Amino acid sequence: MNMPRATIRTKSMAAVALILTLLFAGSGAAEEAKKIKAYWSQRNRRADIRYLTKNGTDYISLKSLADFLGAEYSAKLKTGKCVLTTSDRIITFTQYSPYVIAGDKSYNLVHDVVSHGGEFYSPSKSTIELLGRFLNLEFDLDVMKSTLSVYPTNYNVLDLVSQAKINGLLIEIFLSKMLKYEISKTIDSWLIITIHEGKLNPDHFTGGRRSREVLETKAYQFDNSAQLSIRLSAREFNVVDRYKDDPPRIQLSIKANEFSDTILAYSESNLSAETPAPADSLIDVIVIDPGHGGDDEGAVGRSGLLEKDVVLDISKRLAARLRESGFEVVMTRDDDRFVSLADRANIANEAGADLFISIHCNAAENKSARGSIVFFLADAKTDQARAAAALENEVFKFETTANVPNKSDIGFILSDMIQTEHLKESAELAQLIHENLRNVRNLERRGIDQAGFIVLNKAFVPSVLVETAFITNKKDEELLRSDKFREAFAEEIARAVATFKAEFDAR
Repeated sequence: MNMPRATIRTKSMAAVALILTLLFAGSGAAEEAKKIKAYWSQRNRRADIRYLTKNGTDYISLKSLADFLGAEYSAKLKTGKCVLTTSDRIITFTQYSPYVIAGDKSYNLVHDVVSHGGEFYSPSKSTIELLGRFLNLEFDLDVMKSTLSVYPTNYNVLDLVSQAKINGLLIEIFLSKMLKYEISKTIDSWLIITIHEGKLNPDHFTGGRRSREVLETKAYQFDNSAQLSIRLSAREFNVVDRYKDDPPRIQLSIKANEFSDTILAYSESNLSAETPAPADSLIDVIVIDPGHGGDDEGAVGRSGLLEKDVVLDISKRLAARLRESGFEVVMTRDDDRFVSLADRANIANEAGADLFISIHCNAAENKSARGSIVFFLADAKTDQARAAAALENEVFKFETTANVPNKSDIGFILSDMIQTEHLKESAELAQLIHENLRNVRNLERRGIDQAGFIVLNKAFVPSVLVETAFITNKKDEELLRSDKFREAFAEEIARAVATFKAEFDAR
């Protein structure tokens, strides 16, 4: 039956799970790889795709899948990285992590990527869903024949995904290419998106409640356009939209009083009479993120000084200064351990952060480069910022405790949306920190800048990334070794935060 879709059909997903379970039933926690026939008639390709079952989860061989799709496959077991490249699309998998980078977007495969027999295996169901959406293909399994078929979809409006964020709702409409669109609202809580030259399968988008925030969706195909109608649970809401590439998609950021993250929800039942309700307008909770940790050492100085050790020490000093000033401080790590992206996001979300400050050391091939830089999170505007973003966001890094290269990393938490709402506040905080750092002896300042770093998922708060100094520069490395320098650096950031709070709370 030919029902093209961007992602594998629901019954096909169930069929994949069923047939793989039957194939490997009774095999125990781990099984030798088995094979299933794959066909792609349009490209005249056929192959055997390797599968295995581990701890009750079905996995697919990324190597055999890449060979079948004609994608380039690059894998390094030592670093735990696997990259699939097809056309201009790059998808990066990381061993022991469920997170994948596809284009400029991250995806959660639910189960970790694993290795077996010298190859990487990825959760079959979610991997096929991802490839279908990202490559604009449909994967279809014939249960009776145990075959996996691949063919291109005829649609250019591929999928709709909604995600609750800490301050609202994010809806994404995935496309095969950039299409013009219009947005309107109705008085009865419907959000209408008209996509010119759009082609979609109405059966895929029409249905009942998708989430607590999305009550119902409807889809219509017209001669020269497609329409998606989304009924929200909120009566009053505001929408900010933008188009994003890689993969092509329309992003709708929706704010409403009804959309609040349950992690931060307070009610009379869980607040004692002595405990005042939290004042959302105040700056009270500071999340400090010391970069790297554990097997991820970060950048390494000429004399062997490790970035992970320096930034942890400075972060602890900063936390102490802030606590002395009455702030509640939460650290994403307070010892030498690796913290996954998901855990860093959970830490910040559960804390209800008012500010997010990430501490790192800079690194460069040019050993004469030195000084501090304070970044706030926005699109890169200068060569310096673009170079820093290219370095720090080069790959999806270190979601494993496997051996990792010695390279500086600021890409620490995944997100789809740059924090447009808090750009002004982030820039103000960055400016205050930069000004205060003039009081740190022997430290050169390279200014403040903005760059599109990967940022905190689901935590949209004023955020800055502080590059303390260049650990690859001899003079800066000497500073970074100094207790006096570390204390002074932490003290000046703490003073900047106090000033920011005073100015912000007075508004």
